[in-house]
Amino acid sequence: MDQTQRRIRLIQIALLATIFLSLLLSGTALAGSNLYYKAALHVMPHEERICTTAWPEIADCAGITTVYPGCDDFDVFPVFFDLVELARIEYALSWPAQWGDCVFTPCAGDDIIGNIISSGDGIAHEWDQCFQAEIVIPGYAWFSSPVTPGQIVLTTNPLTGFLGATDCGGARDFAIGLAASGVCGIPGEDPCDCGCGSEPRTWSAIKSMFR
Repeated sequence: MDQTQRRIRLIQIALLATIFLSLLLSGTALAGSNLYYKAALHVMPHEERICTTAWPEIADCAGITTVYPGCDDFDVFPVFFDLVELARIEYALSWPAQWGDCVFTPCAGDDIIGNIISSGDGIAHEWDQCFQAEIVIPGYAWFSSPVTPGQIVLTTNPLTGFLGATDCGGARDFAIGLAASGVCGIPGEDPCDCGCGSEPRTWSAIKSMFR
């Protein structure tokens, strides 16, 4: 390779690095406040409860139970954690069709949009003023005894096409990890394990594009 070609390649690498850094910085600038939150489904035996009594005490991901070994009535609590602030949070729940419908009780937000009755239904909780919290448990679903083992998962709200949190500036933030729950002998997922794969672009990877 002569000196001119070497200079051209160095210029190309420098330009690509500049573009990459610009995209990285612009992506950071556009991101919302809730950059590292996760969501999971906490399962407990069913009991008579309301939003202010018989409520799960969850301080961090280690307090979330995603396995319910029994096959009798149970309650499911969506848990969003490692948050910063919220104007809105939305999601849907999906479970085996054989389980039938559930009874969902919303417990957070000033305005509730939607309801969860059948598998795949979505709901949104909105706050009139900026709500700051690290952990939010927006409600719970009561399921009758399942006729078959299965998992219950968080999915996209079909009303809006989004699953996640909207911060007080209006930016939508995606969770970096979602943990499903298993019922009646089916294993659940570890809420403390993000489960996300990442393939960061390194300087070596950039240079390899010109080899």
